[in-house]
Amino acid sequence: MVETGRRSAPDEGWRPGLRGWVTRAASVLSAHEPVLWTVAVGALLLDLWLTVLGLQLGLQEQNWLALGLLARFGVVGLGLIKAAAVGVGLVGRALLPKRYVCIVPLALAVPWFVAGLVNLGLVVARLVGG
Repeated sequence: MVETGRRSAPDEGWRPGLRGWVTRAASVLSAHEPVLWTVAVGALLLDLWLTVLGLQLGLQEQNWLALGLLARFGVVGLGLIKAAAVGVGLVGRALLPKRYVCIVPLALAVPWFVAGLVNLGLVVARLVGG
């Protein structure tokens, strides 16, 4: 057999280059969409819980929108922000091709998880540092 330097397509949906890699990754991740939504909800709850805990410890909210909603509705205001984000995500999900629906829970989970980690660091610093 002679090497021709060409790759054979592993399946019909294969496309070369970055676009092909993204398409395949999105298709694989979308097959596990319920797990991704579970991760997104977990990240939401982590961020929400640590935000409330931080506020109870005397930390200040830095998001101007959250500050306004906290002043007007209390902790329920934080839930309103999260619910609005999920609502926008669900509308966007309905507009996406099936193979890209994984983008929505990932787009929600990543910033909430990062915010949760930041909040965790601030809470631990407050508890340790006084």
